[in-house]
Amino acid sequence: MKFTKKLRYLLLTVFVVIFMTSLFSLLNYFCNSYSENKMFTTLREEVNKSKNEKITDIKSVTLFPKILTKEFFQESSIIQEKYMSLYEQNSDLAGWIKINDTSIDYPVMFTPNNPQFYLRRAFDKSNTLSGTPFIGKGCTIKPISDNIIIYGHNMKNNTMFSDLLKYKDEKYCNEHSKVQFDTIFAQGNYEIIWAFYTDVSNDNNHFMFYKYQDLSGIKRKEFTDKCQELSIYKKTQKLNGDERFLTLVTCSYHSKNGRFVVIAKNIDM
Repeated sequence: MKFTKKLRYLLLTVFVVIFMTSLFSLLNYFCNSYSENKMFTTLREEVNKSKNEKITDIKSVTLFPKILTKEFFQESSIIQEKYMSLYEQNSDLAGWIKINDTSIDYPVMFTPNNPQFYLRRAFDKSNTLSGTPFIGKGCTIKPISDNIIIYGHNMKNNTMFSDLLKYKDEKYCNEHSKVQFDTIFAQGNYEIIWAFYTDVSNDNNHFMFYKYQDLSGIKRKEFTDKCQELSIYKKTQKLNGDERFLTLVTCSYHSKNGRFVVIAKNIDM
């Protein structure tokens, strides 16, 4: 009898500990989500209240010291005024991505010496589960790569790049095909033309889309042919051969290392 009573007490204690731990984790998750959303809302407000103008500042050449390319120093640094305030807060800012009527409306970060720095970091560099969308390895924004690759998490609270999965539906794509991706230096408008599931396992059985930043020579045809082949949308795209592309990537759980990839081409608005 005494043993049974002790066992019940022990089980009750274990249950209470598990419950309180789970409750604390859940509350912590919601608090962090609230803080993250509040931060991004503030950033959006700062961008939206600024006039859509450009300013030239000779100091801007020293404001972006991480892209140490010949082309960077040969070109003038012109930063759009609407991004200047955010850039002064964090010089890792590369631009802003937005797709109307989706949750995708975020700053995009760029740390070429450590591309995944913002994988689990907020705009202010604090640790966070959601991270901040970031430009992948091998890309540049000045001069801009033939193909800019941007990564974002597929969050269960429908933030970050979770809405990319909606593009598995071609009808949805037709209704939400326009993407705005500005770098801090220039505005950019794109139209989604391909979407596909893939895998980033380290083998030769999967399309290594992340190696196609420079599309010079035969690489352009390799890239476009493979994207067309894998795409959920079977309409053949007519390309003129000098498009820039925007590749958006998030996690997909159809396989262990699954990814869902959405690709857009630049357009004139």
